[in-house]
Amino acid sequence: MSEIELIIEKQIEAYNSKNIDGFCECYTDDIILAVKGDVKLQGLDNLREYYSKLFQSSPNLTATILERTVLQNHVIDIERVSGRLNSAHPTTVTAKYTVRDNQISRVDFMDYKEE
Repeated sequence: MSEIELIIEKQIEAYNSKNIDGFCECYTDDIILAVKGDVKLQGLDNLREYYSKLFQSSPNLTATILERTVLQNHVIDIERVSGRLNSAHPTTVTAKYTVRDNQISRVDFMDYKEE
């Protein structure tokens, strides 16, 4: 597994265990999170606040990697997310992670659909 894949794996493990500190360690201070091209969140403090609330309100939240492509400093995952906001319906998400200096500097959620 490549170094950039390892940071994504660490982030997924922290997400699945709802470990907000471990999760945030994977991101740069100037993290950008975008959904279908629209920036929804900027900065590590905002990421921590958003995901802290999500983790607290979604005790059964998990993500499973279905497919992965690595291109230079980008990882594109197709993920199945279950238990988000206690939904009984999993969602398939396409996420593109950009890695800089062994941390995630940008996440683009490019597509998602409920199953």
